[in-house]
Amino acid sequence: MSRMFVCNAFVAMYARCGELDEAVKVFDEVSQRGISDVMSWNSIVGAFVRSGEVGRALNMFGGMNSRGVGLRADVASLVNILLACAYVGELMQGKQVHGYAVRSCLFEDVFVCNALVAMYARCGKLDEAVKVFDEVSQRGISDVVSWNSIVGAFVRRNLHSMSFASLLNSSVDRFFKIS
Repeated sequence: MSRMFVCNAFVAMYARCGELDEAVKVFDEVSQRGISDVMSWNSIVGAFVRSGEVGRALNMFGGMNSRGVGLRADVASLVNILLACAYVGELMQGKQVHGYAVRSCLFEDVFVCNALVAMYARCGKLDEAVKVFDEVSQRGISDVVSWNSIVGAFVRRNLHSMSFASLLNSSVDRFFKIS
């Protein structure tokens, strides 16, 4: 068992127990010793998101590039930060993450796409949420979460009838592969 694995487990354990200060201490020590990895960063960013400390999550994600020398965000990184952006309506950073996802080929992942749909919807950009949903559906990677995200976005905007009519007309054949 590697030291990095054990350190990441401690970060995750403290975070899940609501001991963010202890999680940060372990994370900082691991980072200072140069043994952090993308999982370490994901653990601490995710801990901040889950505890509602979205500002700290956004700052930590920003530090991943500068402090986490040579680390590249992965699917979990993007999902965490997109959720943070959604919670606080941080549309500009969400768009930057969307661009990064496209450039790094992580836009091919359904989890990232679902998080993008949710982020755009919660930031009031239903048109962008629909665009992402349509792209996901056209590529054949949409799932139940994709559908729930987009239908929920329409419902939250009181567009009930429009949601089902437009989605059924545009995407049901692709989703269910009806011939």
